[in-house]
Amino acid sequence: MKYKQFGNTDLEVSVMGLGCSRLGGNLSVGNKQEAVKMLNLAIDSGINFYDTADSYGQGQSETLLGKTFKHQRDKVIFASKAGYTLSPLGSIAAKFKPVLKPLVRSLRALKSSSNSDSLGDAKASVLRQNFERNYLTTAVEGSLKRLQTDYLDLFQLHSPSSEILQSSEVWQTLESLKKQGKIRYYGVSCDTVEDALICLQQPGLASIQLEINWLQSEAIAKVLPLAQQQGVAVVARQPFASGKLFAAENNVFSSLHSKYHSITHVALQFVLQQTGVSVVIPGASSCQHLKNNLEVLDASLLSQNELQAITQSANPSKII
Repeated sequence: MKYKQFGNTDLEVSVMGLGCSRLGGNLSVGNKQEAVKMLNLAIDSGINFYDTADSYGQGQSETLLGKTFKHQRDKVIFASKAGYTLSPLGSIAAKFKPVLKPLVRSLRALKSSSNSDSLGDAKASVLRQNFERNYLTTAVEGSLKRLQTDYLDLFQLHSPSSEILQSSEVWQTLESLKKQGKIRYYGVSCDTVEDALICLQQPGLASIQLEINWLQSEAIAKVLPLAQQQGVAVVARQPFASGKLFAAENNVFSSLHSKYHSITHVALQFVLQQTGVSVVIPGASSCQHLKNNLEVLDASLLSQNELQAITQSANPSKII
């Protein structure tokens, strides 16, 4: 495993971390055992950066991380998030999650033919956002308890709006939490390039989390250079673009199959080689899934011509 300094902080992070959203939910006994095995494999493989949130499985992701690593706290970097909370309807839905899972899968299958506004309205009816001082303070204290630790290495705002980011109150809250020793550093998990650029105006910001993959040419061109210049770490999420990359496969990617086992390896290598990325956080649902991700660390680097060909193929309008 290779490691990088995390921006201007004193944290040294593995170049590949683990996105822990899949650790949440109502895990069966067998799945929970597999999740624990996967976490142990991750730390044995040198992964020390674990990205979670209080909303992942209504806290179950943090709880599992806390139980698994309670005797290895000095070896791990806990990066959690807060800002989402369940609405009254969401709280009821959470109790029936095992029953609702098949329905959710069916809805996802119909997503391409559904009205995106309707899906957004449905999500909004289940989730709410809250970035007020009292809520964030309570959220951090809850995360500390579940993770069985006295401090968070990194605390991130979870997809705040531009309006929230432009308010001084939320930044004052983060500074207060830092002074209290409950968090060591703070950052923001951003939904858009515009929000990331707003965040980079804050002097106390340690990190930005953003979708980085070969479809995100704007994020790569605008955010990464500025973040590196300012010493702000970048946590790259969604390296596979939520599955969109698999639909984008073409002759350019096919020509790389002799060099890489799969398009997922090409995708991970592409992100790992982006200047300014501190850590990439692919998710994993099993030990085998994690092993497949880790294999890319032993693969050959993409050449500059290959990187350029991938970028231009995925973003043809950028070809000069």
